[in-house]
Amino acid sequence: MIKNPNYWGTDERYPQNKLPYVNSIKYLIIPDDATALEAMRAGKIDIMNAVFAEAGSGNTENKP
Repeated sequence: MIKNPNYWGTDERYPQNKLPYVNSIKYLIIPDDATALEAMRAGKIDIMNAVFAEAGSGNTENKP
């Protein structure tokens, strides 16, 4: 998604600033939870949906 250059809105607090402040949004579909978690840790993505605890633990053993 990219912003509409013809959007008319301005910031109420700073009227000289045109809205929106963001230029684009890129959606990535990463079906594997472990890969998505690694992308988050590496800074490749900024936000993600919840992942299962097993994806980030490194192993699935129960430890007392």
